[in-house]
Amino acid sequence: MFLIRAAGFNIRLHNRYDLMRRLCSDYIIEDDAQADIDVPPVSDELMGKRWFIQNDPDREITDKGQLEYDLVSVHCLYPLLPAKGAFWIHSVAVEMDGYGYALTATSGYGKSTQGRNWVNFYPERARIINGDEPIVRKINGEYIIYGTPFCGKEGCQVNTGVPLHGLCWLEHGETNKIERISPAKGFAAFVRDYQHMGSMDETNMDKYMELLEDFFENVPAYLFTCNLDADAAKTAYEGMRDGWEAFLREREET
Repeated sequence: MFLIRAAGFNIRLHNRYDLMRRLCSDYIIEDDAQADIDVPPVSDELMGKRWFIQNDPDREITDKGQLEYDLVSVHCLYPLLPAKGAFWIHSVAVEMDGYGYALTATSGYGKSTQGRNWVNFYPERARIINGDEPIVRKINGEYIIYGTPFCGKEGCQVNTGVPLHGLCWLEHGETNKIERISPAKGFAAFVRDYQHMGSMDETNMDKYMELLEDFFENVPAYLFTCNLDADAAKTAYEGMRDGWEAFLREREET
């Protein structure tokens, strides 16, 4: 059992294996601090259920520590976030000049590749603050995206938070182009994706939906059609940067 500080919360994790503590080392704080969120341990039932979901119920679990780490965020921590005014996004979170941009898609679709494109194209300005499971919450009227220790197999994470200025869905294409979509379409796409896993259950469904509605009214959403060229990062960044400025102007006009 240990305590971490992530997304502005003191979070107590109940681990059975040392790997989780090691992978959370950048976030650990003193154990005597008050916990805002107490995360239940990963149960034996859940550890076994993972293999059933993967259609291989007899597969031997060779690394229970890795499995515990893989399961604790989505299945144990994230269901507790909506009650605290927060939720997670299955995305790569890139910080660019002090602002955040989230690139989302299903697993294996190319989020990490596009995130690396930003870092390679803007080596002095961009960094990945989370490679898979950043947390978002509203602070003083502004949505902040945070790095977490739950960050995917490549381990890209930074214990920080920055204002989120855009969320885009990736779609493969021959050329790079980005277009803004309406809050309603962003909301529908988010709910349709499996991102609601680990955030929405019977106890927090209303709160979670309320959060998402507010989120898409306050953070512009985009569809980003992209190829693997390095300058895809330029298209995505400039589109979301300019989109944010247009979004602010529209707010002032209304």
